[in-house]
Amino acid sequence: RDTEAAAYLAESLRWSSGDADAVYAAASMYAEKGDYAEAARLAKTALGSRPSHSAALSLLASIYYDQGHYDDARSVLERALDYNRSDARAWFLLGLVESASGRFDEARYALSTVVDLRPDDELARIALENLVMDGTSFEDSERAALAAWRFERAADLEDRLLYEKALAEYRRGLAIDPYANRGRRRYAELLRGSGLPGSYLAELKFLSDLGKDDKALKDAIEIYNSVLAGSVSRAWSLKGFPADSVAYRVAVFSTGAGGDSYHAGGDVVVARYLRDILAFEPGLVVDRAVPRVASFSDAFRLARDSGADWFVLVGVAETERDVVASAELRAARTGALALRIEAPRSGNDRVALSVAKIVSEISSFMPLRGSILARKADTALVDLGRVDGIAPDDAFLVIKNGAVSIKPDGSGLEWRDADVVARLILSRVDDEVAEGTLRRTGFFDRVNPRDIIIREPPKAALPEQDDAKAPTTEPSVSVREPSYLWSA
Repeated sequence: RDTEAAAYLAESLRWSSGDADAVYAAASMYAEKGDYAEAARLAKTALGSRPSHSAALSLLASIYYDQGHYDDARSVLERALDYNRSDARAWFLLGLVESASGRFDEARYALSTVVDLRPDDELARIALENLVMDGTSFEDSERAALAAWRFERAADLEDRLLYEKALAEYRRGLAIDPYANRGRRRYAELLRGSGLPGSYLAELKFLSDLGKDDKALKDAIEIYNSVLAGSVSRAWSLKGFPADSVAYRVAVFSTGAGGDSYHAGGDVVVARYLRDILAFEPGLVVDRAVPRVASFSDAFRLARDSGADWFVLVGVAETERDVVASAELRAARTGALALRIEAPRSGNDRVALSVAKIVSEISSFMPLRGSILARKADTALVDLGRVDGIAPDDAFLVIKNGAVSIKPDGSGLEWRDADVVARLILSRVDDEVAEGTLRRTGFFDRVNPRDIIIREPPKAALPEQDDAKAPTTEPSVSVREPSYLWSA
C-alpha cells in the first residue's frame, strides 16, 4: 500500500507540481517514512508555491526541531506567526524550540500564549508546567497560579466523587507548588479518607513545619498522634518513612516524533508527564532525565549503562482531538519486551487518561518486592505497607540479599530455592511498613536485615525440583495490585 501511495503521489506531482497541497501531501508521506531530507525539500517546494501554507510551515519547523536546528526552526515559526498570530500549533512548537535553546523567558511567553489562546490545550499546559518546574524556584508566583488551576479541577472532581482523578490532580498541583496550603490540606483529607492515617499525619506535619498551622491543624495533629501511638512505625521507633532500598529503578525514553503529529514535539512532553506520574508509584525510582532516542538500541544502551532495572519506550500518535500513547516496558539487563501497552483516548483530558492507563498497567505488572528493615527475635519489620496492596496474614518468602533477579525475558523474578531462608506471615500493617512473624527454613537462623521478601506463590504453583540450585520463578499471580495512591 505504501508503494501504491507513493506511485499515486508521484503521478499527482507530475501533473500538478505547482499545487502546494499536493506537494505538502508528498512531504508528509516522506516524513512518515523517516526520509526527512526529502520531506524538508518538498515542504520548501510547497512554500515556494504558497508561502503562507501553515501545514507546510509546521512540518518544516518540526523537521528542523527534530534535527536540533533550533535557529532554523525559530525562523520558520516566526514566519508562520507573521501570517497568523493565532496559530496555536506554531506557538507550542516555538515554546519547545526556545526551551531547548535555553531561552526560558521566550519559551514561557510562547507556551503561555498557547494556554491563553486555547485553554483546553492539554499538552500546552503540561509543557508550561514542566518548563516552570524546571526553571523557577519553589516560591515563584507563577507556580502558585498554575497549581491553583489544578487544585480547582481537583476540587470539582472531588465534588463529583471522582476521587482517583482528584488525587491525580492534587498530586500534579503539589508537584508544581509544594508549599500550597489549601491544596495540600485537601490532598491530606483524601489520603485520610483512603485509609492512610500515617500519610495524612505526615502531610499535616509538613504544613506545620512550613509555619502554616492553625488551631484546626494543631488539633488534627494531636488527635492522629494519639491514634497512631500503637502503630508499627511507632513501635519500631522509625523516624519518618524508610527509603526504597530495593525499589525498581526505571528509565523513561521518548521514541521520537513518529510522523506529522498535531503537536510537533508533543512526544517529549507526554514522556516527561508519564515519568512524573510514574515517579510517585510505590516501589519505583524513576530517572529524572527523559531523553529522546532515535532507536531501541540507543535506549537499551543508556538504560543498561545507568544501572536501571527496567526502561520504558514512550510513543505518541495524535490528531486534533485524539491521542494514542503507547509504551513498551523492557528489562534493562537484556532488552527483552515484558509488556506493551496501547492507550487510545479521545475528547477532553485525553492525555491524562491515556498516561494514567499506561502507569496503571506498568505498576500492576511489576512483581512485588520488599526488604527486611529490622528484626527482633522472630518478629521482622519490612518496607511494604498498605500503599503496596498488602494486608495482615499475607505470606512472603524471605530470600538472601542479592539472590533475587529479574528474569532474562522480563516476565518476573527468579531465585534459587537454596537461597530461601524463611517465610514471613504479616500480622500488622501500616501505610508504608509492616510487621510479621518469621518461620525459618532449616535448622540455622539465616535471616538478616536487607534480605529480600517476595510474595509467596500458591502451593500448587511451586514446581517440584530435585536440584536445589534450579531457579524458581515468580508466577503471574504474585504480582501486586495497582495502587492509585501517592506514597507520602
